[in-house]
Amino acid sequence: HPSFDSSVAYLTINANYATTLTSPDYTGISGPVGYGQSFVVDFANINGTGITNANLVCNWSGPYTVTPLGGGSYEFNLDMTGVVLDEYPVLVSASGSYLKPTLISQYTCFNH
Repeated sequence: HPSFDSSVAYLTINANYATTLTSPDYTGISGPVGYGQSFVVDFANINGTGITNANLVCNWSGPYTVTPLGGGSYEFNLDMTGVVLDEYPVLVSASGSYLKPTLISQYTCFNH
């Protein structure tokens, strides 16, 4: 382009580190109808060091909270108010700056 000035152009390369997302509660949790359910996930870089200050979300349609436990562990608390007896697939994803986003694809929450 005629107005392109190479003296002010620059190239930015961001390295996105590989990550893992696991859970000691995978593949599912269960509990009585009407009571909240919780599970823990561990978000780490490829060498196993826990990732703090990450953004963790899930597709739970009701209210939920995510509490950092330290060292890359996070606790999800799902509000089960009004939820009927059934199996509910919950998709959990984790992301952060310069990190490859990761997800647990079929986390199933049972409400027995």
